[in-house]
Amino acid sequence: MKIRVVMCLNSEKHISRILEYYENHYDKIERFDIHMFSDYDLAREYVETHKLDIFLLDETYKNSEFIQGNYLCAYLVDENSLATLNGMKAIGKYQKAESFFGELFGYFADSVEDRQYKFTSDNAQMSLFQNASGGSGCTTVAIAYACALAEQRKKVLYLNLEHVSDQDNLFYSEGDNDFGEVIYAVKSGSGNCVVKILACVTQDKSGVYFIKSCRNILNMEEITEQDMENLLVTLKESCDFEYIVVDKDFGLSARDLAVMKQADAVTFVLEANDISQKKFIRITDAIKILDDQFQTDMIDQIAVIFNKYHERQRIILDPKWKVMGGFPEYENKNMQQIVHCLSKMKILRNL
Repeated sequence: MKIRVVMCLNSEKHISRILEYYENHYDKIERFDIHMFSDYDLAREYVETHKLDIFLLDETYKNSEFIQGNYLCAYLVDENSLATLNGMKAIGKYQKAESFFGELFGYFADSVEDRQYKFTSDNAQMSLFQNASGGSGCTTVAIAYACALAEQRKKVLYLNLEHVSDQDNLFYSEGDNDFGEVIYAVKSGSGNCVVKILACVTQDKSGVYFIKSCRNILNMEEITEQDMENLLVTLKESCDFEYIVVDKDFGLSARDLAVMKQADAVTFVLEANDISQKKFIRITDAIKILDDQFQTDMIDQIAVIFNKYHERQRIILDPKWKVMGGFPEYENKNMQQIVHCLSKMKILRNL
C-alpha cells in the first residue's frame, strides 16, 4: 500500500528538486506514490479522475478551489512556520526533503482515524538481542547487526525496548516524535495504528530505521503485555520492514515473554567470564520451565555471542548451545568505531 499524493506547484525548479530527491532517495519515501503538476487545470483534471489520499496545492493558487473528495488537502507555503492558510493545513515547502515528507506522513497519520492500513504482504524477520548481565555490550552488538543488514541493502528497523536507552548516542535524524508516541498509538487501538507508528520511524545515515527513545522514561512502564504483543505483531505483519532488530533488557515478566515469543531468533550477548556464563545457565533453566508451562519453544531460538572475548578465557557452557563466536575487546575506540568494526565481521552476517 502506498499513500497517493498529488502536488500542484507553481515552480518548475521546485518540482525538479523534489523529483530529484524522490529518485535519489526512494528508499526513504517509498511509502508515497507522487504525481507532480505545475498547471492547476491539469492537476484538477487528474484529481477528478483518479483515487488519491492527499492533494497539495501551492499557496500561489490559494484563490483556486480545492476539489472536494475523500482525501486530505493542504497548501504548500513558503513560510515553514505557517500552520494554516485559508483555514487549511499548511506545509512548508522549503524545508529539508526528509523533514517535508516526515511532516506529510504525520499529517496523514493524524487524519485517518477510522481506516485500516497494511504496507506489506510479507512478515518481517525479528531478531531479539538480550544480555545475561549488564555491561556485556548487547546494544553495541545489536546495532552492529542492524548496520550490517543495512549495508546489505536490507530494510531494517532497530527497536530499542530498554528502560533507559543509549541509542541516541549512535543514531541521529531530524524529527520530534519519540517512542512515547508509539506507545500512545498502540494503546489508542485506532484503525490507523500502523500509520501512527510509521510516522514515528526515522532513518539514520547508516541506512538503519529507528524510533527515538522516550523523552520521559516513565512512559516505558505503561506498556502492558498486550500492548507489547500488538506492537510487535503490527511491526512484523503490517509495516514494510524486512528485518526488525530488537534490543532489550532481559526479564521474565509477562511483557518480557511477549517479546521473546514473537522473536524468530534470540541472541544472548555474554562476556566470556564465569559469572556471565553461570547467569546465562540459570536464565535458560528458567526458560525451559516456562516452555513446559506454556507449551512454547523459546529455548530453541537461542544463540550465544561472546563479547570482549580472549582466547585464554574458559567456556563452561554445554556444547549443545549454539555459540556463534566471539568479538575481541576493542581498546581506545569509541562506540561508533566499535559498531563499525563489528558490523564487518562474519559472525553477525551468519546470524
